[in-house]
Amino acid sequence: YQLDIEMSFVEQDDIIKLSEGLIKHVYEKVNGVKLKTPFRKMTYCDAMSNYGIDRPDLRFDMKLTDVTETVKGSGFKVFEAECVKALVAPREFSRKECDKLTDFVKLYEAKGLVYLRMDKTLEGPVAKFLSDDVKKVLIKQTKIKKGETLFIIADNNNICNDALAHLRLQLGKELELIDETKLEFVWITEFPLFEKDEDRWKPMHHIFSMPISMDFSNPGLVTGYLHDLVLNGTELGGGSIRIHKKDIQEKV
Repeated sequence: YQLDIEMSFVEQDDIIKLSEGLIKHVYEKVNGVKLKTPFRKMTYCDAMSNYGIDRPDLRFDMKLTDVTETVKGSGFKVFEAECVKALVAPREFSRKECDKLTDFVKLYEAKGLVYLRMDKTLEGPVAKFLSDDVKKVLIKQTKIKKGETLFIIADNNNICNDALAHLRLQLGKELELIDETKLEFVWITEFPLFEKDEDRWKPMHHIFSMPISMDFSNPGLVTGYLHDLVLNGTELGGGSIRIHKKDIQEKV
């Protein structure tokens, strides 16, 4: 079933509050579950930065870490990419397991998967390309502990995020990190209004979403009053505040 909400003279928070009340009522009446509101909120930027996806499953932690600047100039050519991100898994993996995970991320267009295990320092096939100073910064940045494994992907932003987001979920399942009894709701807000398609800008969602900022000097930085409700990695619904002023619509 789909429920459409059309409201006038409202702010984004009014829609969020109304929707939360609905979800809370349905869960209590149908499942006998009492939900705590308000639900968590997270910006699109934070979701992509920490989880690589705009519908993160928050039943387990395992955030991504951007290490692009840390490994730049390390002498390892693979790391001279637009984006280099890392993910810490809470145990060691055999060579066979790592090869299997490498094949897995290739399904999402990643060219490969770098893996380093933590003992006294970072060790593994690529470790020889990294100076002691770089290793120390990586350990500090990712907060990796002894007995854990660091997985790294280097590529463009989209592939980096997509491949690591799927790897995170795969590891969450394999390592039984996901608490199936949890209901982790989160509102994702402040989505970008535009995205670049080759040499032109186009709307990421639709052309009628109200922008938050009116500075259009860099369309890629313009965000809007859009909102998605996510539960355990699944998008339940979403919407936006529509543009209701002619001059703003013309500018967009």
